[in-house]
Amino acid sequence: MTIVRSERWVEPPHSIRYRWSTYREQPSVFDSHIVDLEQLVTTAHIDASSLSDHANASKTPLPSCPDFVKKTITIKPAVVTADTASAFASASDTLPLSATNGPSPTGIASYESKAKLIQSVKALQTLLIILETTRKEWCKSTFNHAAYAAQRPSYPPSLYNTVLNYHHGPRTLCVDLGCGHGLVARFLSAHFNHVLGTDPSPGMIAQARKLSPKDSYPDVKFEEGGAEDLPFVESGSVDMVVAGQAAHWFDFAKLWPEMRRILRPGGTLAFWGYKDSVLVDFPRASEILHRHSHTKEKGTLGSYWSQPGRGILEDKLRAIRPPEEIFEDVQRVEYEPGTEGKGSGEGTRFVERRMKVGEAKAYLRTWSSTHGWMEANPGRTMRAEGGPGDIVDEIWGEMVEADPALKDDDLEVDVEWGTGLLMARKKS
Repeated sequence: MTIVRSERWVEPPHSIRYRWSTYREQPSVFDSHIVDLEQLVTTAHIDASSLSDHANASKTPLPSCPDFVKKTITIKPAVVTADTASAFASASDTLPLSATNGPSPTGIASYESKAKLIQSVKALQTLLIILETTRKEWCKSTFNHAAYAAQRPSYPPSLYNTVLNYHHGPRTLCVDLGCGHGLVARFLSAHFNHVLGTDPSPGMIAQARKLSPKDSYPDVKFEEGGAEDLPFVESGSVDMVVAGQAAHWFDFAKLWPEMRRILRPGGTLAFWGYKDSVLVDFPRASEILHRHSHTKEKGTLGSYWSQPGRGILEDKLRAIRPPEEIFEDVQRVEYEPGTEGKGSGEGTRFVERRMKVGEAKAYLRTWSSTHGWMEANPGRTMRAEGGPGDIVDEIWGEMVEADPALKDDDLEVDVEWGTGLLMARKKS
């Protein structure tokens, strides 16, 4: 199956699933996503033969295709044969449109009703399935799961102790949502009789199992799956649910009912995440990194962050609000790094690491935004591999101009991350 990225940016697949469920089930928030839909439809270059492949594999016919989709999807002749392009363009049973001025990419807003627009959006379901691999960018086969596991920061005992001290009652089963490579699950296995880690990425689950051998972690199990649907977990059987660096991607309209179902009365919910890294002894370099990672102009690193998840993380998970009818005793612990040395920030510091400059650059290459940039610029490989230089080389070069000491890949630097920890207790 071939997906060809357009010259303009197309939002990564992990947010497509979020938006598709939003279109389908939450029409009340549709207005804020119309631009995203237009961008998705008008900028994607699709190998139309993959539509036929999907139809054959799933034994289902090609979907109905509204006229505005036919007119705005770009088919590249070099990639798609005329026959397959024609087959897609002539898909039968076209849904009726209600645009007063005729179908066009900019005419979406002129639909008579949201309901009819949502009906037309449903015809894009197969297209979305093809564009989507999983909700997380790193679920793609091109993502280096081992590098992610090696370069990402770990969580200190103080964070886990904060969560464990908050918890009341039995410690029979803990569920780690969006477990990634199993870091949190492995640590908590010393405090619970059983730990179950779940993640929608097959690659992450494979990495978690590899790093958690049964002879060392006999009571830790990993299952592929999303946080919002856990059919393999019995109702009321969970003492604690945790999510480290994952909750900002959850579909909370579905998540909260599932948390109500699986948590026992008095059970603990604990979500935490970290945002930007700060080189605390290099204020000018940190400012440059912050600027590049937040600028939304086309082609910049900041333009590849996926929303709304990134925004939730940058705001330290404050947008995540456990429903009052399900949870009580909600507590938050936050930290914002400073640039006047180690520990110069405000709040309770959890996530920090001393690393070499070379490791810091490798860490930046695990960012989902960096991964998105690399996919859009396949010829821009890193200088260390003989290439012309990637986005990290470009940014770090600017940082070196501000702080020349950062040119030495073996120099050790102190790095801190802004963090947010949310804890809540299920009502009895």
